[in-house]
Amino acid sequence: MKDGDKVERMKIMFLLILVIVLSACNSNELVDIYQYDISANEVSPTIHENIAAGVVLLDVDFDGVTDVLLFRGHQGNQGVVTYFAFLKRSGRYVPTNFDEIPFPTIDVEGHRIMGSIRNWAASHSWFVYAFIDDHFVMVDSFTREVCRETSELMYIITLRDGYPVNDVYFYINDQEEIYNLFYASESKFGFGSSRWQSIFDLH
Repeated sequence: MKDGDKVERMKIMFLLILVIVLSACNSNELVDIYQYDISANEVSPTIHENIAAGVVLLDVDFDGVTDVLLFRGHQGNQGVVTYFAFLKRSGRYVPTNFDEIPFPTIDVEGHRIMGSIRNWAASHSWFVYAFIDDHFVMVDSFTREVCRETSELMYIITLRDGYPVNDVYFYINDQEEIYNLFYASESKFGFGSSRWQSIFDLH
């Protein structure tokens, strides 16, 4: 095993020990996380130096059982926030691809995980994930940005119900349709609701 791999493994061990200690203070249910078998094949993350800033206990796969989230810090020039997530399965905790979701938030009622990212100064994207076959799968996404050619604000749906699309709406012409699609509280994206408050903001 290379020295770099040993350092990463030691960091992961430290994090899980931290979870055990914090959990023992709050919930006996989570003390057995030490049963998770760490190996370079299962987990090989690049861990941000300030990862010890947060351990969050949430049910992220909507099975009624509390899971463990580990804050990874801020990555990239946009300061993207991500978390490792370990799901409880048969008395042990297993890793997932939850760390692929930027700025995650939990839609408890809709059984969805939401994510968002700033692409550049005038472009932002939002994503909706479903938990399917033990993986978090992106099922909806759209981008709001200023068109470089015309300077018009436009909304582009790139993924709808798991299928790639390229539906473009221009704010100046499609205000009512844009509201119904993206901002109405009962709409798919629901910016008029509290569904998009990130885990980082809440904890």
